[in-house]
Amino acid sequence: MLRGKKKISDFPDLILLSVGDNLLEELIIRNCPKLKYVIVSHNKLTKLTIENCPNLTDLYTQHNQLMDEAFPDPRQFPNLEYCSYYDPNYQPKKPS
Repeated sequence: MLRGKKKISDFPDLILLSVGDNLLEELIIRNCPKLKYVIVSHNKLTKLTIENCPNLTDLYTQHNQLMDEAFPDPRQFPNLEYCSYYDPNYQPKKPS
């Protein structure tokens, strides 16, 4: 079982990262240029960072504790085709 904060970086041939159903609170993914699929569902994530992963196509994040500012900006993933997010306690920020 994975717990706490984890960092995945500099895996140039990584295509799929599946760390769902753990107790992760923070995950940092960097410099994985071939990464296409990220599955982090059913954790306790309060922060998810994904950087320099331009080929990401699928992002599964449901059942975590991510808020707006802790969720990666999907505009940084030009190939993103599917993004799932569901948290029954989610309260979006109102525009200021």
